[in-house]
Amino acid sequence: QPLPLIRETRDNDALLDKLLADHIGYIFLNEQELKQYRDLYFRPRFRPEEYARYEALLKSPRLQLIKRFAFENLDIEDVRLYRILPNGASSVPVHP
Repeated sequence: QPLPLIRETRDNDALLDKLLADHIGYIFLNEQELKQYRDLYFRPRFRPEEYARYEALLKSPRLQLIKRFAFENLDIEDVRLYRILPNGASSVPVHP
């Protein structure tokens, strides 16, 4: 869950550094599932500046898109796996 991490870190670099320090090197995002309840349940929990940070986090050059998945038999079309890169490293962001 991103909200507690956003609230306890000063910026997105600190958030990603914390994840790496906690031995979390990947982010798995089911964008299709999130779209179903983003506006009703997910976004309202954030203050505007927190949601702006969340959106910026997903565009961070420190997130390297490894793979986009589709599971036709489950009717899932947009699942993404990102690798968290160390501070100072960057990847060419891939955005839909």
